[in-house]
Amino acid sequence: MASGCTGKMTLESALLLLLALSATETLAQGPPNVTRYIGDSLVQVNISTDSSKSLNCPNREGSFIGVANREGNNYVSSTPTFAVDLSYTRGDLTDLQRMRRERLGAYHCLYLEGGNVNAYSLILTEKPRPEQIPNSDIKRVGTGHGEDLFEPYCRIPAADSSDLVWELYRDNSGLFERYSTGRMLSLTYTALSREHGNGMTIYRCYNRRNPEKIQYNWAMYSENLQIRPVRASNYENTPLQYNVRYQAPITLECHGNGSTTAIKQPTWMFKRDGSEVYTQLADASPALEIKYLTTLSTLTIQRMTPQYSGYYKCDKDDINHAVKISVNYGEVIIKEYSKSSYPLTQNNYIVCELPEKSMKEQATFTLYRTGLPPLTITGSTSVEGFTTSFDSQGNLAISFTKRSDMEDCRLVCKFFGSSDYTTIKTVLPKLTLSIERSGASFEILSCERDRSFREQPKVYVLSNNGSLWWPIKSLPSSSSSVNSFRFYQTRTPEIRNFVQYICTATYDGQELRSNIVSNGSPDVSVDLYVEGEKSPPRRVFLSGRDVTLECHFNGIPFNRDVQPAGVSIFKNDERISLSQEIVSPTVFRYVLRNAGPSDNGNYRCNYNFAAFYRTSVSITGSFSSSTSNLQFCTGAQFVCDQTCKDASLMCDKKADCSDGADEAPENCDKCEPNEVKCETHNGQSPTKRCVLKHWLCDGQDDCGNGYDENLSLHSKFCFKENTCTRCRPEETCCPRSSDKCIQRNYECDKENDCDGGTDELMCDPTQCLRLLEPTTRLVLRKRVGDSISMTCIARGMDRPTINWRRNWASLPRNGVEESNEVTEREPVGRYTVLGTLQFVSLTKNMSGIYNCEAVNNCKRELSYEIDLRVSD
Repeated sequence: MASGCTGKMTLESALLLLLALSATETLAQGPPNVTRYIGDSLVQVNISTDSSKSLNCPNREGSFIGVANREGNNYVSSTPTFAVDLSYTRGDLTDLQRMRRERLGAYHCLYLEGGNVNAYSLILTEKPRPEQIPNSDIKRVGTGHGEDLFEPYCRIPAADSSDLVWELYRDNSGLFERYSTGRMLSLTYTALSREHGNGMTIYRCYNRRNPEKIQYNWAMYSENLQIRPVRASNYENTPLQYNVRYQAPITLECHGNGSTTAIKQPTWMFKRDGSEVYTQLADASPALEIKYLTTLSTLTIQRMTPQYSGYYKCDKDDINHAVKISVNYGEVIIKEYSKSSYPLTQNNYIVCELPEKSMKEQATFTLYRTGLPPLTITGSTSVEGFTTSFDSQGNLAISFTKRSDMEDCRLVCKFFGSSDYTTIKTVLPKLTLSIERSGASFEILSCERDRSFREQPKVYVLSNNGSLWWPIKSLPSSSSSVNSFRFYQTRTPEIRNFVQYICTATYDGQELRSNIVSNGSPDVSVDLYVEGEKSPPRRVFLSGRDVTLECHFNGIPFNRDVQPAGVSIFKNDERISLSQEIVSPTVFRYVLRNAGPSDNGNYRCNYNFAAFYRTSVSITGSFSSSTSNLQFCTGAQFVCDQTCKDASLMCDKKADCSDGADEAPENCDKCEPNEVKCETHNGQSPTKRCVLKHWLCDGQDDCGNGYDENLSLHSKFCFKENTCTRCRPEETCCPRSSDKCIQRNYECDKENDCDGGTDELMCDPTQCLRLLEPTTRLVLRKRVGDSISMTCIARGMDRPTINWRRNWASLPRNGVEESNEVTEREPVGRYTVLGTLQFVSLTKNMSGIYNCEAVNNCKRELSYEIDLRVSD
């Protein structure tokens, strides 16, 4: 079917028109096929006040032949004026929704011209009028990173909770949709961004028995994970700045400043950095796309390149928003020697790894030498004995032979705004000591140096504090090498069980030392365990948690022990001070508390103990484990491919991790620890993904299919109170009364449901909830296979629900069970609830920081930490 049109259609028009287009050929009275759609009128109707609506077809070229309704299957009228009935029906909620919806959508005025049928569309939506939303109900959320709390509250009384209807307005469809929630709707920034998209989000509630009295609550600018809205004014002083990855997309939004008036054609302007002149943008370029929606306009840069760097602003009426966008090409790294020393050798080759190979010609090397001006080399060239080229992977490399002006020189690699460096140092001679032969009472040692210099080396026995004790006798050299020296030592009774040797020399005024050689030491090795995993080369964690390091010693003879004073943890080859816990004679534990990015680095275990006169009982010598690189992501990041990535990439329908974990259903379709996932119940699918555990069995169908109100499914949270024998599990008895029951979610809802308002007497958020236990931070040391219980006691009005978290996230999937129990209810209505977390059989991966979280309608509180440490 031809669909040529004039003018720009709004998104709502296009969506609703598509439905009518698909069915136009089924008109009951059989008009010719519609050849052309003309016009872009959008008629907005507020359902709550209008009982009917009259529409007029405009005067158009050609003869008027009738009106097709929204389904396109018959004529509504044969005159240019027709009425649409929008009245409510007094049926149940299903009928209310169905009867209202069937009157909305596209109506088409049909004209006959030259044998062709033209259609002019009138679109009816149920969008609310701004003047009907009180200022007290307007709140903007999602304007920045962090948690934005939005609590629309319905103040309409309803005898039966099923009479209370919540609906959510979807800006991209122009329709209200049923929204399942309790009386109070509490949303966080994350929930808004993932679930509700961008633009205007409006919630409304009403009593289905009196639907004309609608109350509105709205939120503007809920921020999408991929979209950065343009909202700043006075951009010259306070510009919003974004660095966009090279060739990555970015979308800017221009909102209507809280107005629901459609922005039909705002002007998008652009100027380069340093320029004073703005130019108007059009979407003619393949890399730019401009869209005009009902309450906002979007500008999308499909692939970010340098030509799109600069200032962007949206200019329409009183709107003047701007943002500065720059290209981010990523970070350069000098391979193997990033921000460290490069050893100057006879022939040198240094590689700078580039993040964007297509722009490699922009990379440079700059040499900073003492007494000489900086030398900058670009691309493939040779300058003053330095040669730069691109290796097989497209990285920039520099090569040169050894020269005096390169000692203590800094080499910097630059690529747009990123740089890395290495300091070039002269390499000192190296000494290597080894045992050539060993007998019951003697050793012959060999000390070799890698190049000649004037002074001959010496070999010493090391004392217990690591200092040089006594020299041993030098032997005439029998080696053909002038850099090999031999030494003889008679083992005295004092050092017969264990001895350590070292070779020393002086070069250019500096003392050189060889490796330490031990004789008589047992075959000992040390392993570093991180969170129970042996010597992982790299581990990445989220910030804000405790990370356990353990030093494990192997090969210890039965008559020797490990001296705790000799065990230590090193970070980046520097000893760090951490509290030591002796788990066993061969296992020593250290904990990085509340670890964050400042704790990033390479960690290893080290042992150094050399007391001669205790060799019969103690291990002596130096032993080191392999290293483990630990990295900690910030709270705005997540772990992906053993790196930290921005949390905005999570669940954005684009796989950013090699294993797709950032888009996996278990990550994107999971509930918070204080929530329960709604599941199919009685053959009916839920309308909501997750609901708070505190909403279970409270008399309100929050899942939309009764799943959260089924007592047998949630018995550990839903139970009947002994003090309210005549009330159902979803109800509670009024304080100071034994015969009046109210729904549990009516407590502390700012409405008096019990006589004298006793259900609202103690609901001040500062008084209505208090955690009684635990009162301090606890450390529990257990072994694998043990069974334990953690408990938490909360007191509140209304009834608290206690949830559990591990490392501020979800509990282990298997082997744990949580439950709640009301242990006391006072006459005034105050509850005491015992929360229990039961471990049937502990495993090492159950170790972690546990907290209990008490929640009721007033507030929530998190307990002190319970540090569970499970060992073999």
